[in-house]
Amino acid sequence: MLWIAPSEKDTDNAALEKRFLGVVLQQLSAPEGQTSFKSF
Repeated sequence: MLWIAPSEKDTDNAALEKRFLGVVLQQLSAPEGQTSFKSF
């Protein structure tokens, strides 16, 4: 089995990570009782 390192130019994955991080930070900064992960 060969392991292939991910490309340095993996922009799709980076964009997904930014979106995910943005959602997490938004949920963490929301007032108590207003968090909803059903917004996807």
